[in-house]
Amino acid sequence: MWLAGIAGALAALALTPVYVKMARSGMIVAQPSAGSSAVHCRPVPTAGGLAICGAVLVVGIALWQLQAATVNSLWPTVTIGVGAAAMCLAGLLDDLARLPWSGKMAIQVLAAGAVVAGGVHLHVLALAFCLPLSVIWIVGVTNAINLIDGMDGLAAGISALAAASLAAIAFAHGAVNTAILSAVASGASAGFLVYNFYPSVTFMGDAGSLFLGFLLATIPLAMVTSTARLSILFAVAIALGIPIFDTLSSMVRRASHRQSMFSGDLGHYYNQLIARYGLSQRTVALGSYGAGAALGIIAIPISLLPWWAALAVATGVYLAMAMLYLRMGFITYAGEAEHSE
Repeated sequence: MWLAGIAGALAALALTPVYVKMARSGMIVAQPSAGSSAVHCRPVPTAGGLAICGAVLVVGIALWQLQAATVNSLWPTVTIGVGAAAMCLAGLLDDLARLPWSGKMAIQVLAAGAVVAGGVHLHVLALAFCLPLSVIWIVGVTNAINLIDGMDGLAAGISALAAASLAAIAFAHGAVNTAILSAVASGASAGFLVYNFYPSVTFMGDAGSLFLGFLLATIPLAMVTSTARLSILFAVAIALGIPIFDTLSSMVRRASHRQSMFSGDLGHYYNQLIARYGLSQRTVALGSYGAGAALGIIAIPISLLPWWAALAVATGVYLAMAMLYLRMGFITYAGEAEHSE
């Protein structure tokens, strides 16, 4: 599993500079805009997530071929890989053409629905409940990673840590193929982070954030095949606590100020730590990595608990985050709303 992560990192390290040259020559760059939740102030090549996607798919396919005799059923993993690749292409389209929020949401729902129809969904209740809940989970987590991609290195670092935790969880439950996919995704995110940490050489764009978000959402669903394994989903919710809770707090904040749920603002925790508390981008990123690593480590043993105990721990973690956000004013701050995220 460690070799899979290293291979993913090396592939991303090799592919990213190639993509950066192509993006610069093709003028695929992100321009700074007033009111955006992103904090960059200069044009930067975007859609670097293509390098992450390429690294994951190439290394993943190669490793599965090498270990074909030892891995369990590949169908769920193939379904996830195809859906994630489709999300990457949809993200690229948004990076190039700036799709309206309704178009982005429609694509996400269709991709999630296709993967769910392919058998990657919760198996704990009647299908009438599990199917829509699975789609909501996939779309929600995908957007959570997308929304946290507003500062150099933040989404890549958090995704690398969450995917590493997910790889350990999958390995602990004997899901070899999903462990490999998670490890490769973690390594690819870490390799890309070399070029994405402040000051960024390139951004992952929606091509990367939607791809990683879709992977992190669907991989645990492939493992929740019974009520006994529902603890995996609660553990992953802990590992992804930072992006999920920041997204939930954004929804509450925007609703309380009668803003559109799909409008951007400067109220994300990373914006406020920089603007209101005077922290640097490096400090915010490193602090987020520390918190993300702690949550990821906590999530691993939680996945082995009974589902009700895992739910109790996850509830406690989110209540603690709510108290922290309220204490620091992250939920009540109105910010600005001048663009669609």
